[in-house]
Amino acid sequence: MKPNSRENPLSMMLRFFVFIAIAVWFGGFTFYSTAVIATAQEVLHSHLRAGLITQQVTNRLNLVSLVPLALCLWNLAALRKTNRKRLWRMLGAALAAMILLQVVLFGIHPLLDAQIVGNEVPDGAKFFQLHRLYLVVSTAQWLAILCYIWSTLRLWEGGDQSRAAAPAHFAEAALSASNSSQRA
Repeated sequence: MKPNSRENPLSMMLRFFVFIAIAVWFGGFTFYSTAVIATAQEVLHSHLRAGLITQQVTNRLNLVSLVPLALCLWNLAALRKTNRKRLWRMLGAALAAMILLQVVLFGIHPLLDAQIVGNEVPDGAKFFQLHRLYLVVSTAQWLAILCYIWSTLRLWEGGDQSRAAAPAHFAEAALSASNSSQRA
């Protein structure tokens, strides 16, 4: 019998690590952007003071992205032999966008940092223009991650369809054998 993903412990470990890494990165990013930023601004009563905290958090989020991106690349390579090539290309395009956008975020962040001098923002217009760009790129990356997750689950599902069919086939065979033995 030819080995497949459901029988391969390495494949299952890869899926587990991809799932956990994306959950930490994507979940952290989503929670940070939807809850932490607004809460920091409310508690500190200052966009600047909250921004000084979020500046450090985004540095960490950017670093955290490296492990999930590497695992996503490994996942893409592991799925390359699928016969669902259109879905695999979609997965590759989503990952390429995720990586490209992360490179852009790494590039923009120091430019934003340079706009903060002694806990002040001397040129607010330039800072907010760069910050808006950072937010647009982050949002685009968030959407690319959603596309990656969807594509991955669809490709993983493809491998699982045969597993779901196997017990039904086994049950049919067992029922048929049982009926044959009752007739005999």
